[in-house]
Amino acid sequence: MSVMQMIFRHFFYFSNILSFMRIILMIPVIICFENRIFTLGIILSVLVIATDFFDGYFARKLKQVSDMGKFLDPLADKIALGVMVVYLALKNLTPLWFVIILLTRDVLVFIFGIIISRKQKTVVQSNIWGKLCTTVLSLYFLLCIVNILVDLKIVLLIFLTLSLIFLTISTVSYLLPYIKKKT
Repeated sequence: MSVMQMIFRHFFYFSNILSFMRIILMIPVIICFENRIFTLGIILSVLVIATDFFDGYFARKLKQVSDMGKFLDPLADKIALGVMVVYLALKNLTPLWFVIILLTRDVLVFIFGIIISRKQKTVVQSNIWGKLCTTVLSLYFLLCIVNILVDLKIVLLIFLTLSLIFLTISTVSYLLPYIKKKT
């Protein structure tokens, strides 16, 4: 099997299609929120969150774990979360400093992952802390939208704090093994 055939075959794994859907679904999510169709936007947001859980589940269940999936899953997370956090900031629904922290962290972790992958000839994959971080961030963003309809200021503050804690833990969990190898 040629490299192109292998790439094409792995691209159409069900789990990779779910990761790709996470990116595509952000378009109708933003359109719904922008047009104040909150119920449908929230339902689609929950679907986006579900694709993050089910892509990994089906990759393992269907034995479709691939380097492409290990790369595509966190990339889809970063794009979906990035789109949402920028949208929320533009609507003044989340603080700008949080957007800067999240986007800077995601870009640095992504670049670092590519560098490590090239040096070690292996794909750096998501870990449990990264998955938990993505889940907490997703819930925080969803609550930011729900806050338009129902006052959730205290809950939002709790989830913003949890998001920062999980961002820190997941960043350290990705970097620490590679820093230890250097020393």
